[in-house]
Amino acid sequence: MTSIRRSALVEHSAERMFDLVNDIEAYPDFMPGCVEARVISRSKAAGAEGAPADSDTKVGAADVADATESEEVLGELCLSKAGITQRFVTRNRLQRPHSITMQMERGNFSRFDAQWRFLPAGEAACKVSLDMEFEFAPGLWNIAARSLFAATADKLVDAFVQRARQLYPSVADPAGVADNPSDADGGNNPDDAAKRV
Repeated sequence: MTSIRRSALVEHSAERMFDLVNDIEAYPDFMPGCVEARVISRSKAAGAEGAPADSDTKVGAADVADATESEEVLGELCLSKAGITQRFVTRNRLQRPHSITMQMERGNFSRFDAQWRFLPAGEAACKVSLDMEFEFAPGLWNIAARSLFAATADKLVDAFVQRARQLYPSVADPAGVADNPSDADGGNNPDDAAKRV
């Protein structure tokens, strides 16, 4: 079983970072190794907060707002590098802007669980966390696929931080080069893409 746990403090709101992670079809534009990405379907999530869709229970306006924020997305990614291609489909449970929980629908995994969390840190900052555990089914081909997937997954948080810098230049850095003033190299080092915690 491979476990990946990464987090970063960023000068962007939880809503902005949530929307970046949820923009599956843009992944090939910036995610290392991702050559194709598509949304297969979107639907309201079963068991969303608030009253179930078939319930006669009266709910308040806040409950209705919470219920509309829960959605499920079925997404497909294709990763490819050095002649190895890995295609898989995940079911993503969205709780905007707090979390995205992913479970495997199709792929060579024997187990896959992942969760993105977005914790506000003031009005225009947040902590972005990714917790992922996966294991591939036995087989020689899957050993190579595991290496490809692990290398990509390990860089995901940094990839999204860099994407946020491109799309949302911060007030502190109008050029969008570095959100962290202590970045002596101008924020070009991927290892310093965000303050890790």
